[in-house]
Amino acid sequence: MKRRAVLAAVGALPVAVSGCLSGDTPENDSSSGAGDEPSSRREYDTCEAVAVEYDELPDPITAEVDAAFDDGSYETSESLLYEEAVDNGMPLWREGTPYHHRVDRDGETAELSFTEWSAYASSETLELHNEGGDTVSASVTVTNEATETILETGGISLSPGDVHTEPVTSEFGRYEVDIAAENGTEASDVWVIEPDPSGARETLEVTITGQAVDFELVEEPPENDAPSCAEQWNGSA
Repeated sequence: MKRRAVLAAVGALPVAVSGCLSGDTPENDSSSGAGDEPSSRREYDTCEAVAVEYDELPDPITAEVDAAFDDGSYETSESLLYEEAVDNGMPLWREGTPYHHRVDRDGETAELSFTEWSAYASSETLELHNEGGDTVSASVTVTNEATETILETGGISLSPGDVHTEPVTSEFGRYEVDIAAENGTEASDVWVIEPDPSGARETLEVTITGQAVDFELVEEPPENDAPSCAEQWNGSA
């Protein structure tokens, strides 16, 4: 288990993408547009890694992805290589930002598009620990960047050694966590929930010891330890 301190301040995640992206895209040998077909049609085993990096995509799949980002979507009447090669729900990391893909079909035409990944499928959790020698009654309040309260729980009674767990939110962003104990102890800190290319998740541990409150992020490695997509594809070549 890996531990690291809570970040004091981190900028917000990039704004969700819809349609065309502005700015430069990574250089690629393919200049494929929405109507162009990739030049190679080999078959790929479906990758089941935690995530796929843009830079490890084979050229024919890169051509599909580039067309989808450049034109808002990529259409083909042939087999869609990205859908074949990448497990559904697996994020694509491109220029430091994660995206999820979507495939729509109209007859024999398949359309590939991407949207920025904005939330986990399940909530991140906060654990409240009492490491003091007396029973503590505490409350937890969590607010988002729009100062909206997303969690407010009071009257949490913790005997010495007790741990109380609260699911908080699945949405990525910057949150303020406020702790108030019945003995007058108060503390607050910033919690940034953001995805990691490794697939690791984090739990916020809040420890009350007498008059002191400590915040710490505890990182849990992903259960999926499959090799990278590049390794899986090369093995199926």
